Amino acid sequence: MKKALVLSMIVVVLAFFMMGCVSKKQVDSIENYSKKSVELNTKLVDDVAAVKSKVDANNKVLVEGFKNLNVKGDNIAKAIEDLKNITKGNVEIYGTVANCFVLTVREQGTVDSKAVKYLKKGDVVKVVTVDNGWAHLADGGFVAVKYLQFNYKITL
Repeated sequence: MKKALVLSMIVVVLAFFMMGCVSKKQVDSIENYSKKSVELNTKLVDDVAAVKSKVDANNKVLVEGFKNLNVKGDNIAKAIEDLKNITKGNVEIYGTVANCFVLTVREQGTVDSKAVKYLKKGDVVKVVTVDNGWAHLADGGFVAVKYLQFNYKITL
C-alpha cells in the first residue's frame, strides 16, 4: 500500500513536471525521498524481526525456567533471580493462590508472624522476592510459596 502511494505521488509529480509546474530538481528530490523511505521501511522491518527473535528466545528460556519454578524451597528464589537476570529486570513475577481456599498474608515470613490480611483461591499477587519458602509481596506482607503457582509478565 505504501509503495502504491509512493508510486502515485511520483506519477502526479511527473505529470506536474511535464506541464512545467515542477522542476527537475524537485522530481529528483521526491524520487530520492521515495528510495530512502523504502530503505527505512526495510530496515524497520528487519529491526522488528530481530527484536521479535530475541524476545522469542528469551521467552523460551523463561518458559523452561517456570517449569522448574513451581516447586518448594530455594529453587524458586534462584529461578526468579535467574529470570530477572535473563530479562535484565524486565520481568514481573506473579503468584496465583492455589492449593488452599484461604491464604494468610503475614507481616513477616514466619508462621508465628501477625496476620495482616487474607487471600482467596484464585487471587493473583505480585511477588518481589522469595526467601526461605516465603514470597514477599509487592503490596506488603509475606505468604508461603507452597500455596502459590508462579507466572510472569515481560515488559519491554
